[in-house]
Amino acid sequence: MAITKNSQIDLNGNEMILDADGDTTITADTDDQIDFKTAGTDRVQINSTGDFLVRQTSADVYDTNTGGTVRQFWGNQFSAQNNTASRVIIGSGSNAGLVGGATLNSGGTRPIVNSYISFGSTNQTAGSEAGMVQFYTSTGGATGVVRARIDSDGLKFGSDTAAANALDDYEEGSFAPTIGSGTVSAASGRYTKIGRLVSFNLFVGNFSDTSGTGAIQIGLPPFTTQSATQSHIVVMTRYFDISHRSITGYLTDNGSIMTLYQNGNGANNWEQLSHDNLSSSSAYVRASGVYYTN
Repeated sequence: MAITKNSQIDLNGNEMILDADGDTTITADTDDQIDFKTAGTDRVQINSTGDFLVRQTSADVYDTNTGGTVRQFWGNQFSAQNNTASRVIIGSGSNAGLVGGATLNSGGTRPIVNSYISFGSTNQTAGSEAGMVQFYTSTGGATGVVRARIDSDGLKFGSDTAAANALDDYEEGSFAPTIGSGTVSAASGRYTKIGRLVSFNLFVGNFSDTSGTGAIQIGLPPFTTQSATQSHIVVMTRYFDISHRSITGYLTDNGSIMTLYQNGNGANNWEQLSHDNLSSSSAYVRASGVYYTN
């Protein structure tokens, strides 16, 4: 070992011993490579290509059992394993950062990259930058393919990139249905919104108005119905004076209420139900259905 005039220490490939019993060391006995050892065992290696390897000595990883190494897609790799059968790898592919997992094949000879996440972009224009995350898995011995993607539009499945197909919202909640005339002493509702599709169920009961001629209208979850669409809702009722005719709920487009209709009395049409069709203040309505929102 020599100490030069500019205070550099030249170990010339010799180990630097760090502890009292001599089994924790740093060495560069292999050209352009640094090895860190604790308790007499190599733990970390930084090689000539800049790979940072924890508890392993090779950055080679594979897509399949038959192909060559794909470590070029995991350049400047940080790789760590907590046992000899699996490892986590962090690298950089073409225009994307990568985080993946590799497990040894059945022969115990190749770390196969079965799944990974890519962190990339959909737009790099100044002032319009937009990122995306893609999830890859492999099956049947083939290379990994994208299964899902999250970008500024939302969640997309497979290789789909169309904004119109993105799932951008999921919500569950409760709401208190309202009525158009009078009051009800019991009202409850639940909904689930997935993208633009809203499913709901509701209950209203004990009507104060049983004589008015206004239509029976019940408020929906807090999402307006889609333009140019109408929906029909399944309902169950009690104490309605309608001579056993069928009842349905009707949702207009761009609306937030459900109107109750009955099958026409001997005619080929539907008639709105009004509050004077209620035969008791104990009348109730249960309804469930789905509709699209904008």
